[in-house]
Amino acid sequence: VAPGGYANPEVNGMVLGLCPNRSGGCSVAQCSQQCPELTKLVTSWTKRTVPDGGFRYGSIQVNYNYRARKHIDQNNLGPSYIISLGDHVGGKLWTGDRGVLDCHGKWQLFDGNTEHATEDYEGRDRFSFILFTPDKYNRLTDAVCKRAKELGVTACSTAGVDDAYFSNYRDLGA
Repeated sequence: VAPGGYANPEVNGMVLGLCPNRSGGCSVAQCSQQCPELTKLVTSWTKRTVPDGGFRYGSIQVNYNYRARKHIDQNNLGPSYIISLGDHVGGKLWTGDRGVLDCHGKWQLFDGNTEHATEDYEGRDRFSFILFTPDKYNRLTDAVCKRAKELGVTACSTAGVDDAYFSNYRDLGA
């Protein structure tokens, strides 16, 4: 991937925590199954560094040198936090409702259900971490929910009903 360029389908990225599955629910992501200690390390780091210590999420998208084109997330409740790290300049997050958010070295809250994209950047390394919650977070099997909690995921349930917590984020643009 050329710095600042669009990544090809073989982008260096992974999902940790929960991941939608083919049966319409969520499973523990393959990367989290294969690297549980990495998942625990990243969830521990997010707990210590996200400005809203009570923020809940079910998944973490980790990207390396990826420039996301304008899109709206699918299978996402909306409230998301992003941070980029590494040796780069630019790479801010453009959002359709809140404008441009500088996420280099600092967490920024945004709504994944509104249009957003990564702006151009230059540099050798850009890592991004995006915290979000799959819309099926509350329809997990007991085993998946237990394992997700062990890995440090904070939004997981077997109840089948929406969590009142997420009503705080109905209109992030307000």
